[in-house]
Amino acid sequence: CEPAELNSTRHRMAKHYAELGTEERIQHNQTGGIHSHRMAMLEVPNMQSSFDWAMQHQHMELAGRLSLAIAERLRRSGPYDDLTEMLRRVEVNLDADTLLLARIILARGRLARNREGLDTAQGLLLKAISLADARGFVSVATQARISLTYVTLRTNRLEDAMQLAEAAPRLSASAQGSR
Repeated sequence: CEPAELNSTRHRMAKHYAELGTEERIQHNQTGGIHSHRMAMLEVPNMQSSFDWAMQHQHMELAGRLSLAIAERLRRSGPYDDLTEMLRRVEVNLDADTLLLARIILARGRLARNREGLDTAQGLLLKAISLADARGFVSVATQARISLTYVTLRTNRLEDAMQLAEAAPRLSASAQGSR
């Protein structure tokens, strides 16, 4: 191999490895920790601004998807300032009993467990289950039951928690079997 050819190959290899260290690539390959928190803090203000624009222009479905994206982005890193209110605003402005609405109510219930109290969380999660069961949204119904299991455990209702914990996988399995 010629020295010039070798230098060219090493240069390409160095650029490749340097590219792996860019913020974008790190974010792509990393799911948690301090980096995820930093990226959330950089992205969330832009996402909130987009949410405000969508609400202002009556794009409720878009606002709903943005609020869920923010909830997911902050799930591991927090903080949840303003998110509960964003989800509430979307919920009252969505027209129909859609999958998006069920997911919004589920997200509110999950947040309420630690932010608004277990009674509020229970009410929201039961509402999500009711809507999801009525409309056949098995994924939301299963996730809401799992979240409600945690609420019932934290309120020392072990028997109720066990029933919910057993029902969630059965519901999911029956839905997969009917496909």
